[in-house]
This record gives sequence, structure tokens and C-alpha cells, in this order.
Amino acid sequence: MTENKFFCQECNGEIIVHRGQFVCSRCGLVIGPQYLPPIVDLTSSEENLNISSKQYASLGSRVHIVDGLGSYIDYHVTPFFKDRYGESLVPAKQRLFRRLKYKYDLRARIIGNETNYRALRTLNRACSVLQLPSSVRDRAAYYYQKVSKKYKDLKEDSTNHIVLAAACLLLAIREYKHMAPVTVQELVEVFKNLGHRVSVRRVVREIFIVKKVVGLRKYVRRSEDYIYRIISSIVNSEEVITQLKVLGISQEQFKRLLVKETLQILKTLDFSVRKGRNPYILAAASIYAAARRISARLGAKRLLTQKLVAKSSGVAEYSVRDHYCALLKKITEKGDIPHEIK
Repeated sequence: MTENKFFCQECNGEIIVHRGQFVCSRCGLVIGPQYLPPIVDLTSSEENLNISSKQYASLGSRVHIVDGLGSYIDYHVTPFFKDRYGESLVPAKQRLFRRLKYKYDLRARIIGNETNYRALRTLNRACSVLQLPSSVRDRAAYYYQKVSKKYKDLKEDSTNHIVLAAACLLLAIREYKHMAPVTVQELVEVFKNLGHRVSVRRVVREIFIVKKVVGLRKYVRRSEDYIYRIISSIVNSEEVITQLKVLGISQEQFKRLLVKETLQILKTLDFSVRKGRNPYILAAASIYAAARRISARLGAKRLLTQKLVAKSSGVAEYSVRDHYCALLKKITEKGDIPHEIK
């Protein structure tokens, strides 16, 4: 259509667009650059955007990593680059700008925050190995960032930020209870495997400073926090699956009953009796005691042995036997199970 065409004032030739410029097709006169509206309306709501919201970086708002206040080369996740005319760069230039983007973005994030970047990176790797939910990770990162800012006011000498990150993670784990059934020994072992000098004694000592800064009350681990983890491991063992098939009981039925009986046994134990006992080992012994009561109710062979419980929970067999004989044997032999398997 004629109304959409433009003509050169010098030679009356038709004006076309070439590499982002308005150019006369007859004499080659460059009229000026072509201005285009943005592809995405940034004022519109996120659900109306044509591209994924992952292309936008939320600078400074991600608590578990160090985000700088600088800008990025192109979008945050762009792997392909174009020149100002919209033409794709040659492969050599693509590799060059990809390297520049990586170096520039990394430096923009961590400059002046190298220590925090290293600590939070280790914290993220530890959470990934322990398979902890993101809520626990973010809580630990929040504690770390809060304590690291005030730590110099509490101690004259500099602290080990890796140990501080481990202490913050332990505090978050205890706060989330059965959602994060990880022991302090397992936590320390993961940090050691990542190549850091971390010990149980240093982490426990550091956690007192963390609690003082963030103003948290004391969180004490209870055996109830571990039973879901241990029972899941036990129920999925081949020996238990074989016995349940013979009795005609599903894994889910046995799991529910075992959880219910274990909680009932632990409920009968007073805190004064539990005091001084390892809550994880006590949880394993309580599960063994609950399995004995279930076996007695069914009139069947023992569904769980001390060896199987010790192997599934990762504790010593003599520890399970000691806790059972000292605390749980009388409770187990008292009466019958009040719950029926339906």
C-alpha cells in the first residue's frame, strides 16, 4: 500500500530498512536509525508477558546467594548474542561474549562479598547433598547474613564463616523439626566431605552466638523428629517387604501403624527419663519396641530385629539394645496393642 511507503527527498527513491537503518534504495542515502517499540511491555502484569519470568533477575533479593547491584550483559540467562542491528554474531564472537558475560556477571555479584559468597555457596551445596527443602536452606541463609553483619561486634577475632554457615544450618534444621531430620554428626560429615575443617564441637559452640544474635529460644531435638525418616528406611528394606507380603499387609499400612505405636511409646516416656539419652538412638529403639508390640498382636514372628533397625538407622546394634532394655522393655511388655490393622 502507498500510504505505508516513504520516499527519499533527494531522488524520490523508495526508502527501505537495512540493518536497522532507513536507507534510500536508489541513491543509498542513510536517512536515520529505525526505532522499534519494546517486544515486552514491562508495565504489564507478569502473566501477560510473552517470555518466561526467569529471564528477569531479582537483584539483591535472593537470600541464599550473593547478588550484586550491577547489570548483566543482555538478559541473565541469554546464551545467544546479537549485534545492534539484530544480526547474530559469528561463532568466535559468541564464544568471546559468553566468556565476558560469565566473568562480568560473576565479578559483579561477588565483588566486596567474596567471603559471604564462598560461605553461601558451601551452604547451598551442603543442603543439596542433605536433600533439605528450600525453606530450610533460605532460613539458614537468612540467619547467616544476619549474624555475619553483627559478628564483629560480638568477637574481636575473625570467625570461620564456613563454621558459622554450618551452625546457622543446624539451627534451621532444628527449627523445622521432622521436616529436616538431620543429626549434627551427619551435618558435620557433609561439610568435611566438601573439604572444610568443621567439627561438632565448633559448630555447637558457634550456635550459641547465632542464637544470641537472632534472638531465638532454645530448640531441643526430640526423638519424634527422627521417627518418620527411620521408619521410611525400614519399610523399604527387602526383608520387611518380604515379611509383609506373607502377612498380607501393605507397606503403607505397616508404616502408619508403626508410626502410631512409636509415638504412643515415646509419649509415655517422661522428659526426666529421656534426659541424657541420644534422641536419634532412642527413636530407633522405640521403633524396635513398637514393632515387637505389633508382632505380639499379630501372633507372628518378629517383624523387625535389632540388627535390621540398627542397619536402617545407621546406629550401633548394642546402642539399640541398651536403650530398649533400659527404658522400653517394661513398656513393650505391658498389655496389648489397642489398635487394629484394618
